[in-house]
Amino acid sequence: MVSVSWIHSKLEIYSCLLMELLILFYPLAMEL
Repeated sequence: MVSVSWIHSKLEIYSCLLMELLILFYPLAMEL
């Protein structure tokens, strides 16, 4: 069984990556 804290840490990592992708691609999307 996977521990909740492990899932929570993974979610934090993925949310950080998603935020960085949004910051990178938002200006590009606005130009389209």
